[in-house]
This record gives sequence, structure tokens and C-alpha cells, in this order.
Amino acid sequence: MQVCLDSEIIEKLSYKGVMAYVAVSLAGNVDATTAYLASLVKGQSSLVMEGLKELSEEAPELVGRLKKGRWHCGAWAATGMVPVEAEKVTRYASFIDDLKKYWDFLNPSFPFQMGGKDGVAIRRFLSDHPNWAREHWLEALRNRAKSPVVRSAPFFTWVERLSEFGSGPLNEFNKPQEGTGKHGQAAGVEESNRAARDAALAKHRA
Repeated sequence: MQVCLDSEIIEKLSYKGVMAYVAVSLAGNVDATTAYLASLVKGQSSLVMEGLKELSEEAPELVGRLKKGRWHCGAWAATGMVPVEAEKVTRYASFIDDLKKYWDFLNPSFPFQMGGKDGVAIRRFLSDHPNWAREHWLEALRNRAKSPVVRSAPFFTWVERLSEFGSGPLNEFNKPQEGTGKHGQAAGVEESNRAARDAALAKHRA
């Protein structure tokens, strides 16, 4: 996607500001999070945040800061009014925001970043699960965090299988962990039967 940038605005900005300018131009008229805007330019959220602050000072008509890391983007930004179509943050932007929190929790020493493959996989997951609301993917992310997985694995390698964690954490064999779900109940019954057999054999030998 091509964007048109004003050279007079670019001359006032640092490279971080230019990166933010590109992100805002790609986003269009939306109410977006820093993480979402960073994903559009494949940049680190911290750098894009600094750039957005700079851009909002140099060109307030393009972007305005809201609370909790959200930004008004578009030609209407300076008015502080949110257009009707932008009142709800898209599922994609909301999902990106929650993925960043998930990543930062599990990988505090590594910066959050996304590539083109990640974006494609995320959009495919959301398309395949149209009825999943925020509480659903948050629960799945929590369960994945409790499972023995590679914490720093790129999103595109696992996000399309996130629904597998919807019912609870999984073990190293991608099966429900003991004590959760039907697998855990079956494991408990099997263990009880084994104990009963051992007790009967011990009594017989005595």
C-alpha cells in the first residue's frame, strides 16, 4: 500500500517521527493503539511511541493522543472528535494490543515486534473465529502461558492454533494437562484403578 507524505512535515521529524507518520498514514481514520500502529510499520512499540509523541506536537492535525496508549489518527485528529465508524477499535487492533501484553509478560527482555507473516496469520485466525470476543482469546492466551511452549516463538508459528488452548493448558504432547478437562478426569480414573489393582495384588501375595 502506497502512502503520500508531506515533505514539509517530514523535514521537521526525526526518523522515529517519520516512522510514526507512515504508520498513521497507513492506519487512516481510526482510533488505534500504539502496538497496532507499530505493527503496520514492523517497528518496536517504544520507538513508534516516541515518534507519535513527536508527530502529535509537530502535526496535531494528523494524530492526537488519547488515554491508555491510544491515538486519534486521521485528518479529524485535531478536533478530538471520533467518527462513528472509528468508535470501536477493530478486533485486529485489539488482538494485537493483547498479544503485546502477552509477549511483554513472557518475554520482558525482548522487544515486541511483528512481521508480515504474523499479520497474515493473525487476520486468518480472527477470520476463522468470528465469534471469538476479547475474553475468549485472553483466556486462551492465559492457558498458553501456563503450558510448556516456546515463549519467544514468532506469532505466525502458533497463533492460528490458539483455539487449542481455549479449554485449558496443554502439556508437551499438546494434550490437556492432567487435572483439567476430560483428559484429566480420565487420567484420575486410570490412576485410581491402577492403585486398586496394586492393592489387590499386594493382599493376594500376603
